[in-house]
Amino acid sequence: MSTMRSFIAYFEAFEATYLDDDWSRLEPLFAPDAVYRVEGSGLYDCELRGRAAILAGLRKFVAGFDRHCERRLEAIGAPVVEGESIRFRGAAYYRRGGSPEFAIELEERIEFADGRIVRMIDTYPHGLAERSAEWIAAWGPDLELSYC
Repeated sequence: MSTMRSFIAYFEAFEATYLDDDWSRLEPLFAPDAVYRVEGSGLYDCELRGRAAILAGLRKFVAGFDRHCERRLEAIGAPVVEGESIRFRGAAYYRRGGSPEFAIELEERIEFADGRIVRMIDTYPHGLAERSAEWIAAWGPDLELSYC
């Protein structure tokens, strides 16, 4: 499977999982020893090792934040394929009640081997911690932005 096709399969499976909470569909897309690193946010930076830990972390973030907000995704430019890796920029926009829109931008790099994710790195821009803290204090003190 091509790198782009592997990426599309992951994205589609994640969005389906977002809708129905069936995290088992993502299991075959990650290598058992995959690594997921979140960096740059200053708020929820962490490293998760192993498929089970990664899926638990993604599920925790979605359950603690995304599911309590309206969410809209947007690509920022086209993905760039580099061998068995793909890099892209994107943003998720959130609203809750009468809140102003809260944007979380990121650059993500996903490395594949044999069509499975072996490493995923999300890099967030500096300043996100401050913006997140302000928005959460005003619109979601019950929300949790955390993978770990």
